Amino acid sequence: MYMLHAFEGNEFTPVTGSGKNTEVLSRSSWNRQRSTNKRLGIWSRVFTRAGEVRAALERGAEPQEDLQPLVNQLLRMLTGRSGRIFQLARKHLSLEDLLNIRRRMIGTGPIGGKSIGMLLGQAILKKADSSWEDFLESHDSFYIGADVFYTYLVENGLWWIKQKQKDPDAYLDGLELARHQMRSGSFPDYIIEQFADLLEYFGPSPIVVRSSSLLEDSFDCASAGKAASVFCMNQGSPEQRMEEFVSAVKTVYASGMSADSLRYRSAHGLLGRDEQMSILVQRVSGMAHGRWFFPHLAGVGLSFNPYVWSPDIEPEAGVLRLVFGLGTRAVDTSADDFAHVIALNAPERQPGTGPEAVRRYSQRKVDALDLESHGHVSRDFMDLAPQCSDLHLDLFASRDHEVERRAAKSGLKGVFPWFLSFDRLVRETEFFKRIRQMLGILGDAYGHPVDVEFSANFRSEKLYRINLLQYRPMRAKTDAIVSEPPAEISDEDRIVDSRGPVVGSSRDVSVDRLIYVVPSEYSELVLNDRSAIAKLIGRFVGAGADDDSRHTLII
Repeated sequence: MYMLHAFEGNEFTPVTGSGKNTEVLSRSSWNRQRSTNKRLGIWSRVFTRAGEVRAALERGAEPQEDLQPLVNQLLRMLTGRSGRIFQLARKHLSLEDLLNIRRRMIGTGPIGGKSIGMLLGQAILKKADSSWEDFLESHDSFYIGADVFYTYLVENGLWWIKQKQKDPDAYLDGLELARHQMRSGSFPDYIIEQFADLLEYFGPSPIVVRSSSLLEDSFDCASAGKAASVFCMNQGSPEQRMEEFVSAVKTVYASGMSADSLRYRSAHGLLGRDEQMSILVQRVSGMAHGRWFFPHLAGVGLSFNPYVWSPDIEPEAGVLRLVFGLGTRAVDTSADDFAHVIALNAPERQPGTGPEAVRRYSQRKVDALDLESHGHVSRDFMDLAPQCSDLHLDLFASRDHEVERRAAKSGLKGVFPWFLSFDRLVRETEFFKRIRQMLGILGDAYGHPVDVEFSANFRSEKLYRINLLQYRPMRAKTDAIVSEPPAEISDEDRIVDSRGPVVGSSRDVSVDRLIYVVPSEYSELVLNDRSAIAKLIGRFVGAGADDDSRHTLII
C-alpha cells in the first residue's frame, strides 16, 4: 500500500527495485512534517546563509559573501576532518552537494568517514566522466549526525562510561554492562519524530543502518569491520518498523564499545581521540523476488591486485571478490563457500583450471533478506533460484551438463542443473571493463590504491546500474618496502624460488634467521611428531620475541 506503483496497461504494479524507487524519490524533497527543528542554532544560520548564496548564484546575482570560505565552513561542520580527505571533499563536493546532505540529515554534527567516502566516490566518478550518470544507481541515503550520539550519551547517563574508555589502563573494564546500558537507553522525542519521517520516506523498502564514525575509512586508520551494520526489513506496522529501526541504531552505537573495536583503537594510539559515532542509513540495493530481496551482484573491489595467480595478470588493473546476492558474503570470507575472484585485466583467468575446478570452487550459498521471516539469511543457490522466476539466470549461471546427464541416467526429475559461473557476464558484457574504469578513476583521485564495496542490478546484459556503497583507501602492511625483485640472481645465491600463484606484494626485507622444514621428511612423520616439530619451531621463534626488529623466514 505504501510503495511506489507503476501504471502499466490497466494495472498498478508495486515497484520493488531499489533503483527505480531511488530514482523517483531522490528527486523529491523530503517533507519533514513532524520534525521542523528549532534547536539547531549555528547550524540553521550557516545553512540558511548557504541557501541564500546558492539562490543568488542561480539568479545570476552577486552573493553577499565569498563562496569558498562558506563551503570550507560547511565541510568542516559536516566532515569533522582536515588533511587529505578534507582536500578531496573541497575539490569534488559542490555547495549544492553539501546542501543536499543537510536536507537528508537527522540532528547535527559530522556525518562520518563512511558517508563522506560514499559521497566522494559518486561525485568523483560523475565529475571524471559524465557517462557514469547512466551507470550509477541514484542514492537517497540519510545521515544521523554525530551530535545525536552525544545527546544519547548525555540523556542516558552514559557520558562517563564513554570517557572511561579513553583510559589505557581501564578501557576494557565493565564492557558488557556498558554495552547493555547503551542498548537500553531512549531517544528524545524530537529525534524520534525525525526517525518517523525517515521511515515514512522509505516506506516498506528494506534499509541498512551502518556505522560511520569520524575515524572510519581515513588515510590514517581504516577501522574497517569494527562497528556494526544492521539490516532492517522495514515491514509491518509503523510501530514495529520504529522499534526495529531504533534497536538497530542502538546496536550500532553499542558496537563502538566492543572489545575488538577498543583494542584496535588502542593498538593504533587512538584511545585518546574522540570517537563520535554518526550513522549512514541506506536503502538496500536490490529487488524483491517473492519473499526474497537481494541484488543480482555485489562485491569488494581493490584497485591494486595483490593476488597474482597467472603471468597474464596485471596487478595495477585491480581485482574483485564477486558474489550473487547480498555483499555480506563477499566482505566476510566464509569457511563453507567461495566468492568469485576476478582479475580485471583477465576476467576469464580463474585461479582453478578446468571445468571441474570452476564447478568445485563456485559460490553455493546466497545471502538475502527474507521479507516474511524478517531476517538476513543464507540459502543454497539451488534452492533459492527456482523460487525467483524473474532472474536473468543464464547471465550469472551455467548449466552443469554432467549433473543433467546423471539425472537423466537415474531417471530423476526436477533436478536443478545450474551453478554460479558468471560466464556470460564475462564474455558478453562490458560490466568488468566498467568496474575496472571505476577503480582506476577512484584510485587516481586518492593518489593511493582504494577499496570499494558495490552492488549491481541488471535489467538485461546491457542495462544495469552499479551502486557504490563504500569507498576508502586500501589498507596494506607498511613495515617493509614494496619493490620489484632483482632482475638477476645467481644460482649459488638463490635459497628458494617458486613458480605459480603469488599472494601479496613483493617486499625487500633483511632476514635474520631462516627455519626450513624439509617437506619430504615432514610428510613421513606421524601426527604426534608433526606436533613436536611445530612446538620446536615455536620455541625458536619465541626466543627472539623481545626483539621486534628481527625477521624470521619460515619455509
